[in-house]
Amino acid sequence: MITKNKFCLKYKLEHQAFTALSKSGYINIKKVGYFVMVDDGEIHRLQKGIHYVECPYCHKKAINITSKHYDSCKEYSLDKDRILLYSSINLKNRKKTEGQKEAQSKRLIDRFKTEEGALTKNQIKKASITCNSDPTFLEKKREIGKKVQNREDMKKLHSKISKEMWKDPSFIERKEEYVQKHLDELQYSASRARTFLKKTSKVHLQFKEKLINNGIKGFITEYSCGYYSIDEADPLSKIAIEVDGCYWHGCDLCNFDGDPRIKSIDKSKNAYLTNRGWTILRIKEHDIKSGNIDFNSIKQIQNKKRKDNIEKIRKSYRLGVLKVKSFNTDTDEIEWKPILNVVRHNSEKKKIYDVYTNTKKVGVTGDHSLFSFGTNCPIKVSDLNIGSVIIGEENYNKISLSVIDKVQRLNEKYTYDLSVKDNENFFLASGILAHNSYSISGVSLDVDKSSKYESLKNNYIQEYDKARDLAKRSIKIVKGLKQPRYGVGISSALGPYSRPGTQSRRNFVSGFGGGWS
Repeated sequence: MITKNKFCLKYKLEHQAFTALSKSGYINIKKVGYFVMVDDGEIHRLQKGIHYVECPYCHKKAINITSKHYDSCKEYSLDKDRILLYSSINLKNRKKTEGQKEAQSKRLIDRFKTEEGALTKNQIKKASITCNSDPTFLEKKREIGKKVQNREDMKKLHSKISKEMWKDPSFIERKEEYVQKHLDELQYSASRARTFLKKTSKVHLQFKEKLINNGIKGFITEYSCGYYSIDEADPLSKIAIEVDGCYWHGCDLCNFDGDPRIKSIDKSKNAYLTNRGWTILRIKEHDIKSGNIDFNSIKQIQNKKRKDNIEKIRKSYRLGVLKVKSFNTDTDEIEWKPILNVVRHNSEKKKIYDVYTNTKKVGVTGDHSLFSFGTNCPIKVSDLNIGSVIIGEENYNKISLSVIDKVQRLNEKYTYDLSVKDNENFFLASGILAHNSYSISGVSLDVDKSSKYESLKNNYIQEYDKARDLAKRSIKIVKGLKQPRYGVGISSALGPYSRPGTQSRRNFVSGFGGGWS
């Protein structure tokens, strides 16, 4: 079985002739998805002069051959490339004028307004949905699109159109107005697009390996900061390391001017990060390849900056001005809330997981809670499944859904908990909303989930059980002494160190919690 297109090309059969013959039943077809399939042997069922006529020059099979076709083929019959020449002449003769194109467009628009046109429109829509729901079709479409876009003539055409557009003052004015109106959306779209790009080059990976081998930790690859992505960033010390290729970013030593667009972006990024307190270190490609990098100086700068920043964080925390983004589940708005406390837990006996979403990642214990999207309710990590939807935060204080892609077990020793006022939740650096695990005021928000109060709860249960047993034994002693009421003779029954007096029934049974009355 082959497709209709391949069948027509192989036997030089016109598509219109194929359609007419298949409708009449002379060619058996089979529909597979959106493909029309036909058996290769169906051509033998057709007879020349009955089902089709054949051009003696180009051997094209059709329902009828026009005199114009004969004349064109006869004129170039002695030429080897007569079919190609005929095609070019035929296309030239068939080329429509602007008036004909406008008339054809008007006829189509008028037809779509009729009932038959509405049916055709629905059929086209259904066919489009069927095609775009098939992964193989989409993959082929992408491949063809890439090939077309990478053609030299298409690149030149796009470049020419772009230059002509940017020379038009009215276009520039419209573009500026659009950018000003939709600035937040465009910035968000650009930052989101960068998250899907794999920008780590071989030189970058080589530098990362050397960084780890020299004992420098804490750097995150492709760390997002506002509109920009940093090659290697340590958020705690606020050090940004940019790995610059000599050819693209420019290098005086290697005699490269660099790409002016990339150099412009570098300047903007430097200004953006510097204004936000970052220290920027730019490492050149030739230094990485030759090994002329002073990793000791990087380590010293990192340690110094970390100490300074940690002290600033502690000072802000003591003053109560250290805040974190939190989500108000009643108003569905993101708010800045002060951090009440931070606690580190030894989680060796707990299961810790890395939760991967479509764009983010977070490491949490299995009994910790994230927030379900839509219901705004906390949900345990152990209850999450692939495909579950949780609340995440996009740039510029916008709530978005995050779909769980993978849950992977980790072997970490320590976990950290934050306590946030009122909302009892906070956004992590990855942009995922997490639930408070405890409250600093001494009252646990969720004792079952809080590792801080787990031991306290167990001790309380044990002490309560001991007190109840002791109370039962004491009552038996009192009954054995045949005392008429509580308080009489209890002092001697409990020993010489007990205080004299009468104890109430409630305080007695509850384990001497209230003391003697």
